[in-house]
Amino acid sequence: MNNNITEYKSLSDFIKKDNVITIKTVNNKKQLFSKISNLLEHETNFSHSSLSKIFLKNENNKPTNIGSGVAIPNMQHNQIKSTNGCFIRLYNSIIYDSFNNDPVDLIFALLSPVESSNGHLRMLAKTSRLLKNLDIQNKLRGAENDEALFEILIQTDLL
Repeated sequence: MNNNITEYKSLSDFIKKDNVITIKTVNNKKQLFSKISNLLEHETNFSHSSLSKIFLKNENNKPTNIGSGVAIPNMQHNQIKSTNGCFIRLYNSIIYDSFNNDPVDLIFALLSPVESSNGHLRMLAKTSRLLKNLDIQNKLRGAENDEALFEILIQTDLL
């Protein structure tokens, strides 16, 4: 994966097909962040447990729920090797933000090295615009399988 996030044109530049999944068995944020950590820990110098704890701590400090059942947890750290992401669709939504009890079922996680700060923010903005689109949300929720989810996400004309 390319380390220079400013060059990214599409989510396919930093999200692997294997990192786009549907999960039936997540009941809370802690379990969700454990699943995200399973998918992304190989791109960091963190242990699974440490990465999961950092996601949870970051989320408690700055919630990433953007509404309409979508969340974009993200982090930048010097222990992250390269920009990487994952997308998770939950069969059953979870209460993600205790402040407003807003359920979430579409989650896009983004990890970036510290030196990619401006690019990280641009990718968050692009990903947020993409996932706030109700047509895209409906397509993602209606996708037959993980391959279809991946194809929806990587359509370059959507970014």
